[in-house]
Amino acid sequence: MRFLLLFFIFYNNINAQQEITNKWLNEKPRSIAKDFYIWRYLDQDITKEQAIEAFGQAKNVNNKLLYRYAKKLKHKETSEVIQCMKSKAENLLKKDANCIEIGMSTYRAVKLSSDNLDLIISKVKDKYPSSAKRFEILGATIPFTKLVSSPKEVFFETFNKCGEKFRINNFNYQLPKSTIKRLKSSKTSKEKKKFAQTIKLIVTNIKLNKIQKSFLNIDIDGLSHESMFFLAINAIRHDKEKSALEFLEASYKSAYFQQDKDKVLFWQYKLTNNKDFLNKL
Repeated sequence: MRFLLLFFIFYNNINAQQEITNKWLNEKPRSIAKDFYIWRYLDQDITKEQAIEAFGQAKNVNNKLLYRYAKKLKHKETSEVIQCMKSKAENLLKKDANCIEIGMSTYRAVKLSSDNLDLIISKVKDKYPSSAKRFEILGATIPFTKLVSSPKEVFFETFNKCGEKFRINNFNYQLPKSTIKRLKSSKTSKEKKKFAQTIKLIVTNIKLNKIQKSFLNIDIDGLSHESMFFLAINAIRHDKEKSALEFLEASYKSAYFQQDKDKVLFWQYKLTNNKDFLNKL
């Protein structure tokens, strides 16, 4: 947060009503703050070429930025993609596989009836088999049984993005050790981040008490300091203080920023009443 604040102070030399130029944008590093000014720049009277140049400098492309870029671009295919992204789930039922793949998120799909899910599965299964598997899980009589045996990318796209209500009602069961081992074996940084998000979603929701127990004895090798910290909190909640202290120690060693180390020290002190942790904090 402090980092972002410094960026906005840095960028504050341009008045909210002042025109932004491409030259000014080119001089600034990629950042969330710069993305905001690119979004503003795309609302000005600029050419398509200028819009393309500016958009290429974005750090994170969210929907608002993409929609404004597409409006400025006036490109037929891009506009069609945006329409698919904006369409309601019911309207996507009438579209082709490509449009469904673009617009039918997991969260939107959970609101569909089983008959409508069957319809979109029939449309996408040949061209987008992973999405078909995701929709099959959502439409299953017992979604959890299909989830645990699904490929990693399908698991993450389904569990992480289905929404809190569906997650609590359908996925609050203990995961098999083989499933956790498979999910944890993610090689790419993208997959590791998705697994970290899975851990966070599970630990931070007290209603997911059954699936939380799946992570009490997990091998933490290769996990991020944040995941190890959440696992420690999970262990504390389930009265496994010894495991919690082990997770906390590993998290402390792995953490880089002092604020992350301080969180660990606080809980180490709370669990042990050892004032060495308090003094260090």
